[in-house]
Amino acid sequence: MSAEVVPPDEVWWSLFKMYTIAAVALGAFVSAILAYFMIKYREKAVKEDPVDAPKPGTIPSMTAKVGKSVFMLLVSGIIVTGLTVYSFIPTDYVEKPPKNPDMVIWVTGYAWRWEFEYPNGVKTSGEVVLPTNTLVEFKVTSGDLFHAFGIPDIEGAKIDAIPGIVNSVWITTPSEPGEFEILCYEYCGIGHTYMTAKMIIVTPEEFERWMNEKLEESG
Repeated sequence: MSAEVVPPDEVWWSLFKMYTIAAVALGAFVSAILAYFMIKYREKAVKEDPVDAPKPGTIPSMTAKVGKSVFMLLVSGIIVTGLTVYSFIPTDYVEKPPKNPDMVIWVTGYAWRWEFEYPNGVKTSGEVVLPTNTLVEFKVTSGDLFHAFGIPDIEGAKIDAIPGIVNSVWITTPSEPGEFEILCYEYCGIGHTYMTAKMIIVTPEEFERWMNEKLEESG
């Protein structure tokens, strides 16, 4: 796998952290302003009307207040616009599969199972075995109903499976062997709950042995 490729889950987490930091900072700023106004305008023993307090029979001037409101609106607009525009960069990166993935797996959803096909034609049902540290593109479609392919433990690994349409989602497999559950995220009928599969991550050596066994079985 190319060292220049950043896994999609890391990109999603970095985006999440950025919004979390922005939200905490904004919340602290608003809380500080609230505390300031609570102290400044608290009720005092001797009540004296502010200079700009409304007088009976007169319409108060809103010039000063409008100026402050416009300023805060501009600041808020700049922050929100900046975050939104920046978000397009990582989102676009994740949605576009790499040009040269290490492996392309075709995924077809049926009621109610997942079928996987490797580049060499080997097919499996209910499980997909992959080597560690591998850049994998899943080309996902459906053979009957609307489904949605997803791996809950990997951020961003979710895509619709629609008949006649091929959607792509890509991941970098974990660096350690393990098993990950694959689910259907689109209600597709009475067997929806049972439409699961396993993504089994093994070492490159184990994957090669497993693939050779599958080729011998099919040959």
